Amino acid sequence: MSKAHPKFAAEDADILVLSSDNVLFRLHSVNIRTHTTVFPIGDNLTPSSEPTRFSEESSILEILFAHLYPYAPLPDLQNLSTATVLAVACAAHKYGIASAMFIFDLKMIGCRAESNPTEVASYALHHFESGSPFLERAMMHSITIPLETAITLFPPKVFVAWLFYRERWYGKIFGIGGQQYASTKSYALSLPAQDPTAVSYSDCVRDVAALDIALLPPGNENGSI
Repeated sequence: MSKAHPKFAAEDADILVLSSDNVLFRLHSVNIRTHTTVFPIGDNLTPSSEPTRFSEESSILEILFAHLYPYAPLPDLQNLSTATVLAVACAAHKYGIASAMFIFDLKMIGCRAESNPTEVASYALHHFESGSPFLERAMMHSITIPLETAITLFPPKVFVAWLFYRERWYGKIFGIGGQQYASTKSYALSLPAQDPTAVSYSDCVRDVAALDIALLPPGNENGSI
């Protein structure tokens, strides 16, 4: 048995969405067309008495759907947990809600990367292409991730690129063959904080790709076996 969300209960709404915890949201198709790109109902939005079920909980959809309405009050992002910020950010990308994507990308990567490098790196690698400033910022903080965590977190080629990236930062910070790597996060990030462009993760990705091609047998540069 579903219950209607009190903030999304307009009688003239023509699109119904049901959260994973059975809360009903009544939305307007005109707002969906204006503010989203990949809403799961599809391009042909037509009024329906049957709701479309979403996989997200109502607490996440409440924050997300507020971005469909320009004058809707938004929550204080400072009070949201990292898990909530991550869930809203992923949903914003999933449904193509541009304003929410921008705000929560900044919140996730700009404000949570130092305190949550593992979660932020995984998020950035999933949602951003090589060369993106957001990806570069997220990966800058990933150099503090323990090696045993990174090897289980990243796919093999990403892990190799991350190793290249971390070693280049450590070379910049401590000097090639210089003093032993520091164990504290604050010291490990001292140079990246001063000059975040000194090492490029995208360059490491290209170098790994070039190495991969160089190791292939002659005539198999396209990677075929």
